[in-house]
This record gives sequence, C-alpha cells and structure tokens, in this order.
Amino acid sequence: MLAGRLVLLAEDDALAPSSTEEALREAGVSILLAHDAYQAMLVASGHRLNAAILDAHRGEHTIACVGACLKLHEVPFLLIAGRDHRNRPGVQGGRACVLIKPVETQMLIAALATILTAVSPPPQMARRPAR
Repeated sequence: MLAGRLVLLAEDDALAPSSTEEALREAGVSILLAHDAYQAMLVASGHRLNAAILDAHRGEHTIACVGACLKLHEVPFLLIAGRDHRNRPGVQGGRACVLIKPVETQMLIAALATILTAVSPPPQMARRPAR
C-alpha cells in the first residue's frame, strides 16, 4: 500500500538515519529528507509528494510555514508532536493528522497509510486522460 509513494520526512537530525526513515524505506516508501523549514518548503514546491511527515519540535513559526506550503500543494501530512497541535497555524483547516509522542513505528506507518488512501489513488492506479 505504501510502496512507490513519495514522502517528505522533515527531521532535525541530519547525521543519523532515524528508525522512522528505516521503517518507511522497509515499507517501500521513497523518502525525500529535509532538515529545516527552508528545505522542507523547497521539496514540497519542487516535487509531487504523496504525503509529508513533520516533527513539531521545529517551532510554531516553522510548522505554520511548512504546513501552509503543504496545504498550498495539497499534500496531506502527519505532524508528530509532544502535545495536540490541531489548532496550530499551518495545521488547522488542512489535511493534517496529529500524532502525539511517543509514536510507535507501526502506528506511524498505519497513520501514513490512512492519509494516503484517503486522498490519493495508489501510484499504479494513475488516472487516464479523458478522451
């Protein structure tokens, strides 16, 4: 279900691959990494993403900017946070799902699968042009 999907993973730690990244790759997800808000917005603007996963630790302003960019490009996203951020600027009114830390890998994979199936067909089922 996740194989072939292109997902932005915005994490703070640029040096060590995370367990999240490893689990997503094992599930067949293609990952584009961003280690700051600027990179995340560039990736969202320059690629046809299926979804994004953001770390809420990045701060109020950062999440608002990245969330607004993702909404502009109609990219659903998961926000991983230490508390509920559904009413945060950049999150409210969008296609965002908030997961409260600690988040187990299987829960993250399931949430990603849910937002992907809710908003877009699998890659092999791309729509044919109208005749």
